[in-house]
Amino acid sequence: MDTGNTSRSIFKQQFLATTAFAGASEHSLKSDASFRRYSRLTLSNKTALLMDAPPDKESTTAFQHIADILQAHHLSPPTILAADHQHGFLLLEDFGEDTYTRLLQQDPTQETVLYGLAIDVLKDLHQQPCPQNVPPYDAALLWREVELYIDWALPENADKEALRASWKALWQPLLAPYTNPQTLVLRDFHVDNLMLVPHKIGLQQCGLLDFQDAVVGHPAYDVVSLLQDARRDVSPQLTTAMLAHYGNNTADFLNAYSILGTQRAFKIVGIFNRLQKRDGKGHYLHHLPRVWHWIRLNCEQPVLAPVKAWLEENTL
Repeated sequence: MDTGNTSRSIFKQQFLATTAFAGASEHSLKSDASFRRYSRLTLSNKTALLMDAPPDKESTTAFQHIADILQAHHLSPPTILAADHQHGFLLLEDFGEDTYTRLLQQDPTQETVLYGLAIDVLKDLHQQPCPQNVPPYDAALLWREVELYIDWALPENADKEALRASWKALWQPLLAPYTNPQTLVLRDFHVDNLMLVPHKIGLQQCGLLDFQDAVVGHPAYDVVSLLQDARRDVSPQLTTAMLAHYGNNTADFLNAYSILGTQRAFKIVGIFNRLQKRDGKGHYLHHLPRVWHWIRLNCEQPVLAPVKAWLEENTL
């Protein structure tokens, strides 16, 4: 018997019994790369989502904290209908099925409108005061993420410690200018985590998901997260249009866009390899050619010449 799962099932039922969805039918939804699990609850003609987030792996309090910040800025995280933070359960507003990913698969001609709405959300968010009670996207965190490439993506016979040293010496000066907290950074701002909520108004039509790991950092990070998506091709034409729509074309911003986009891409290469090697989730690997495309594209920028040279020297 799996006593852990049995205990969570008991805690879940005890939690739901205290909510307006006691006795609801439950349908499991597709899981993601995290330890969180979601299901849709249906009772009469009402629905809600249940987040099951084991507290030793995930933080529902962090989710609520960031949701409160986003709601205070009149943006659209799902409303939290009920919470059991001790056992890691949240009952959430159900935004429906219209993720950006699904809508763009059904009708790619919506691209400009949907991406434009997402950029408008970032423009608005980046004009808000930087929250003081959110962890910083500091040099240590940025390094730990880009180090995942060394930990998980290199061959087993590689001299990882020597490569780690040269990798760190390369990245520390590149990242140093972009570690001052400037704005809330949601970190996973891409089409899988955005939804169209048509019954809402204005920016609130863009539903926001998966933001519990938010930090405060450089505004370029979420822009490049959207436009250099690991899971979806984004054309140069759309990228150019959305960067123009965002409206910051300073050299500092564009350098940050390229550097943080490359840092993020190497983090993803590491994470997708870790998912395959450690967790047996190999289906993420089919996204790697696209991620490497973004790396090669960014490395054509002069500011990333050292990364390009390192890759050429250390082709493994």
